Amino acid sequence: MPRELSEDPKDRLGVYKRLEEVPSRYRLNQHAAAYRDKDVWETFLEDHLFPQYSSDRYQQDTRRAGQL
Repeated sequence: MPRELSEDPKDRLGVYKRLEEVPSRYRLNQHAAAYRDKDVWETFLEDHLFPQYSSDRYQQDTRRAGQL
C-alpha cells in the first residue's frame, strides 16, 4: 500500500529547503543558454502531451496556457 503524502508543502520539499541552499550549478539560470531562442513549451507539448491528448480543443487550450 503506498504511503500517503503530507499535505504540508514543507514536508514535501526535497534535499534543499531554501533557494539559498541550492548550489549554483543546479540552479535553472545555469542552463538558460541551452534554451535561449527555443520554444520549450511547444516542444514539451509536441513530445509529451499531444501524443496522448490529440483533440483540437485540448491543443488550443494548452497552447493558450503557455502564452500566459
